[in-house]
Amino acid sequence: MEPSTVHEQAAPVICALLGPNGAGRTSTMRMLVGLSSPDIGSAVTGKVRRVEPCGKIAS
Repeated sequence: MEPSTVHEQAAPVICALLGPNGAGRTSTMRMLVGLSSPDIGSAVTGKVRRVEPCGKIAS
């Protein structure tokens, strides 16, 4: 019989992203999940950089 392992889990957290129409809620979520990238700036969650600015397009 193998020894049992105890897994601790943090309490669930509910987070809301609020703002008026056109405030950029959907764009922010798309950037955080990697579907798009920002023109400038970045996002960091914990110690992990989630979003990097996209490169400039040469003209």
